[in-house]
Amino acid sequence: PPPPPPSSPLTSQSLEQPPSDANILGSDGKSLLNIRCADWRNQRGSFAPGKQKEYYAKCMSQDCVQSLESGQETPGCRFLDANGFCYAYSSAQMWCSKNVGNSYCNDGGENWAQKPLGSVDSVAETNWTPHSNVKVYDGDTPTGETYNCQCMKRCSCTSSKCYCVDPNQAPVGKGSEYDKLIAKKIAEDSEKGSFCSCSCGGTLS
Repeated sequence: PPPPPPSSPLTSQSLEQPPSDANILGSDGKSLLNIRCADWRNQRGSFAPGKQKEYYAKCMSQDCVQSLESGQETPGCRFLDANGFCYAYSSAQMWCSKNVGNSYCNDGGENWAQKPLGSVDSVAETNWTPHSNVKVYDGDTPTGETYNCQCMKRCSCTSSKCYCVDPNQAPVGKGSEYDKLIAKKIAEDSEKGSFCSCSCGGTLS
């Protein structure tokens, strides 16, 4: 039989192991994530369903906050691990931006981040979105139950009210968990520009 064709540059690039200074993988081979996302990934099997949702909401909140950032030092969140969580380190995000075809660099899209990591010009245009259809686990086994997450960007919310930069802020993600809070009128607060409030399965971050 004829010899197999040589691998294309794209294939070899997509399989390239990221360098250690990219801070994509830890010494244990796991993705380097925001702490609550790492906690959920590592400990979900020992968490009761309510605690799984609590940690997922905290994880989404941390990823959401990262998505609001910009610049070379804190470029935001565009590139994700296999679970769809933001790589926490700026070096990881920027390495992926130069190696878009790499299998470790799952791309949310250019409109997820401000320049230079993405293509949008302002924080209000960023399109990071929280997860939906998240599985509830019993140990290491999915139970069949799922839940959705919603976030309020540039907001801080309590169980009774939201305080946001934009008094007309709408939630992102599937669900209706913030509808009642928004119906009570959002309090305008210009100091909430680096905050996110997220809720997963009815559990507020």
